[in-house]
Amino acid sequence: MSIAVEHPVGIDVAVVTLAGEHDLSTVDVLRRVLNDLTGASPLVVLDLAQCLFVDSTILGAIAGTARRISSAGGRVVAINVGGIVGKALRITGLDAVLSPTAGLDEAFVSALGQLGWQPLPADVHR
Repeated sequence: MSIAVEHPVGIDVAVVTLAGEHDLSTVDVLRRVLNDLTGASPLVVLDLAQCLFVDSTILGAIAGTARRISSAGGRVVAINVGGIVGKALRITGLDAVLSPTAGLDEAFVSALGQLGWQPLPADVHR
């Protein structure tokens, strides 16, 4: 079980990668990581490709962070969601909050759209 945070160069986003199984034994670390990101990054991406299991304490920490960041005008999204973790998000309704996508590019487009950003029309030349 591990939690890693990356800040891609040039954009104000944090990518949090959860790997392995996460439950009551890791929730305090996850809460600290997510709390540090509240207000620091308007977009937090949870990469769950390597996450094998989450329990209700982890889901609660994610939901709380999503509420705080949303209240501050930001967004939390999930990428690479599948298996039992995807099922847990669907059962709890967190999939509607986190808008899971297949990858980072899709997460950026989805989150920016929900924050009010509109892409330039295809016929606009730069």
